[in-house]
Amino acid sequence: MPLPTDFASSLGRLGIGNDDLVVVYDDLGGVVAARLWWMLTAIGHDDVAILDGGLRAWTNAGGELTSNAPGPEQVVFATDFVGWPGTLDRLHLEQRLGSLRLIDARAPERFRGDSEPIDPVAGRIPTAVNIPTDAHLGPGSHFRSAADLATLYGEQELPTVVYCGSGVSACHNAFAMELAGLPRPMLYPGSWSDWSMSGGAIETG
Repeated sequence: MPLPTDFASSLGRLGIGNDDLVVVYDDLGGVVAARLWWMLTAIGHDDVAILDGGLRAWTNAGGELTSNAPGPEQVVFATDFVGWPGTLDRLHLEQRLGSLRLIDARAPERFRGDSEPIDPVAGRIPTAVNIPTDAHLGPGSHFRSAADLATLYGEQELPTVVYCGSGVSACHNAFAMELAGLPRPMLYPGSWSDWSMSGGAIETG
């Protein structure tokens, strides 16, 4: 992940300031958009939303598309954050395994260790349970209702940490939990790519 100050500088170059409403979208069910939502809210920019249903929902509603690249006026996006709040590194995760609810956002076959198309080692972090990102979505890649999402995640008796392959799609789980009215989970940014190369314990099956 970039430093928050570098991220803020990038936002400013794109014409995004501290007082702007930011609407993020993609064509992947919100998986990538949720990462930007998480990064913005993590440094205190709460005026941000994900376009439910993404690009397809926009075009289905008659929204126009353009191929013209915008030329925004550079502004200043100010932040006092020097690190990313709400994150957990590998060392601290290892120390707290068993006292956290650990959620793996990857597809079930990767969670079980049946296949691993990206990293050299297959499997999952011990104690993790699997709630893949596509479980949050209904028809048209729209998010399921808050009640459905709350049922999916159940009772939050322990602090929750979410991870995935590289720390991107797990932000989709964080967004879904907030939609459900649940406490915001911590994010393990290094995720499976970091854990699998560390020599730490691995589960399969």
